[in-house]
Amino acid sequence: MVTWVLPLLWLLGCTHWYGNLGAPTEEENSFGIIISSSSTAAAAVDAVYLDFAKAFDSVPHQRLIAKIESYGIKSKVLNWIRDFLIGRQQRVSVKGMYSDWSNVTSGVPQGSVLGPVLFVIFINDLPEILESWCTMYADDTKVSSTVQTESERQTMQADIDKLVDWADKWQLRFNADKCKVVHIGRNNPKQDYTMRLHYSQDRAKLETSQCEKDLGVMVDNELNVEAQVAKANKILGLIRRSYQFLDKESLRLLFTALVRPHLEFNNVAWSPRFQKDKNLIESVLRRASNLVPGLAELAYEKRLESLRLPSMQYRRKRGDMIEVYKFTHEMYDVSSPLIKEDDTRNRGYMYKLRKCRVNTGLRQHFSQIELQTSGMGCQFML
Repeated sequence: MVTWVLPLLWLLGCTHWYGNLGAPTEEENSFGIIISSSSTAAAAVDAVYLDFAKAFDSVPHQRLIAKIESYGIKSKVLNWIRDFLIGRQQRVSVKGMYSDWSNVTSGVPQGSVLGPVLFVIFINDLPEILESWCTMYADDTKVSSTVQTESERQTMQADIDKLVDWADKWQLRFNADKCKVVHIGRNNPKQDYTMRLHYSQDRAKLETSQCEKDLGVMVDNELNVEAQVAKANKILGLIRRSYQFLDKESLRLLFTALVRPHLEFNNVAWSPRFQKDKNLIESVLRRASNLVPGLAELAYEKRLESLRLPSMQYRRKRGDMIEVYKFTHEMYDVSSPLIKEDDTRNRGYMYKLRKCRVNTGLRQHFSQIELQTSGMGCQFML
C-alpha cells in the first residue's frame, strides 16, 4: 500500500512521510528555501506552527476510509484496512484489575507501521485549501507567508480560518494554546493572528514565539543558532558530570551519538551564516576535546586528530555536498534553489551548477546557494 499511496501524496509536494529517512531534511530544506528566497527581496515572513490536539487518536475511521478510497485504494486492500481500524476495543489494567471494554471509534494505532501512513493520507489534502506555503512532516505542520503588505497579512489570517474550517469538517482539532507564530525579518510588522475556537465563534490570540522547535532544530526569529548550541552544550555538560574519567574512544562515541546530532541535524537547511555562529558551533567540539586527560595542552587540530573526529565545519561542507550530489543525480525529488548548468558545448564535468546572483546575506549564506555562488558545485565530491 505504501508503494501505491506515496507517489499520489507527493503529487502535492507538501507532505513528507516519516517512514522515509531523508524526509526531515527534505521538509526543512523546503522551509529554508522559502525563508531565504523571500529574504532575497528583504521580505518579512510569518510562520505559524500548528499543533493538532491528540492528532493520531482523533482520526475518525469512516472519514479516513472515505479518503483512502478517494486515492483509488479499493476492494480487498480497502477491506483489510477497514478491518484493521474498525471493531477495536480497549480497556485499562491497574494492578491486575480491569475496566470494562470500550469501543475505539477513532484514531490510528500508534507504534504500528501502517498508522503514520494512514494519518498522512488523512491530512494530505490540507495544503490544497491554502494560499500560503504549507510544509508538513507527519503531524508537524507549519504555514508561512510573506507579510509585507496588508493584503498578505489578511491572506495569512484567512488561511488560519480555513485551517479551522477544514479541521471542523474532518473532526480534528487544533490546540490554539500551543499554536505559535514566529515573525522572521528585520522589517516584520509583527501582525497579531487569531484562531477561531472549534465549533464556536470565540477567538483566541496566537502566541508569538521568539524561538520554536522545528523537527529537532531550534529556529528563532533571527535564524540564529544560539538555542541549538545551548541544547548541545547542556548534553555535553551532563556527560562531563556523569563520568569521572573519559578515554578517547568513550568520548568519541558519546559525542557522536549524543551531542553532534544536535549540532548538525538538518544543517543543510539551517547552516550558520555568520562567523560567530560557526565559531559557536565549533566551540562545543573544542570544549568536548578537552575532557580527555592529557589532550588539553594540545592544539585543537591535534586533539581532533587524536580523537579521530573531523571539525564541525568539515562536517557541514560534507553534508552540503552530499545534498547537492543527490540533487544533481536526481536521487530524490525535492525543491531546491540549485540550477543545473545546461551548457554542453564544452567537454568536461557534466554535473555543473549555474552561479546565481543574490542581494541579501541570508540568501547568500543559505548552504546550497553558498555552494552554488562559490562555484564548487559537485566537483569536490568526486
